[in-house]
Amino acid sequence: MQWGIKWWLGLPLTPELGVCAYCPDKALDAHHAVTCKFGGDVVARHNALRNAIFDFCKRALLNPKLEAGAGLGHERRLTRPADILIPSWSNGDKPAAIDVSITSPLKSNILSEAGVVAGAAARQTEERKHTCNDTICSELGWKCVPLVVETFGAWGRTAGQFFGELASRLAAQSHSSKTTMLNNIYGRLSLILVRANARAFNASKRLHWHGCSNSADMDGHLSHLDEQAYICAVFIPKPTVDCSV
Repeated sequence: MQWGIKWWLGLPLTPELGVCAYCPDKALDAHHAVTCKFGGDVVARHNALRNAIFDFCKRALLNPKLEAGAGLGHERRLTRPADILIPSWSNGDKPAAIDVSITSPLKSNILSEAGVVAGAAARQTEERKHTCNDTICSELGWKCVPLVVETFGAWGRTAGQFFGELASRLAAQSHSSKTTMLNNIYGRLSLILVRANARAFNASKRLHWHGCSNSADMDGHLSHLDEQAYICAVFIPKPTVDCSV
């Protein structure tokens, strides 16, 4: 639990001075471990969440498509505005271009607001996604739907609305209740997020500890992180499920 509290407070993971193997000017605090763009952990976490949401959409018979939009639009952009494209999301509405994102409330440009306003980091990222993607989505006749989750597990407002509708579609297909399906969605996504964050904390390739003169010293640090990563994983609170959306 001590390690989980350090993450919430943005403190170093251990008393020893550790730095990121990819960013030697960055101390290895928990915030950097889960947001560092090098080493593949951020991409793997994003793709795992995207694939789980894609699977739920397939089960709801929404005919989703992965990574849509590259090379389309007036400017033939290489970026893909849709991690998942749902051709028919609601009656008479445009196809939904789902854009999955993970953000941290400990970022310097949102930290002060996030400390007093729940979901501030997710809201900021939703707004940024609309700014970046609305134009090209409009050209393609799509509607930008950003699904943003904060590293501590809270999803943005748009995601809450989307998951509520998705749960209704799944309930109709499986003859289960909407509440049950909504719990399934949040439960699976929360587990994926927690595991991915723990892997980022514990990634040996990311660690470069000052004072480790041999492999035995490094193994000692990694064994400590193995234990603490598990503690951190079970310490993270699950997001509140709002069945009214």
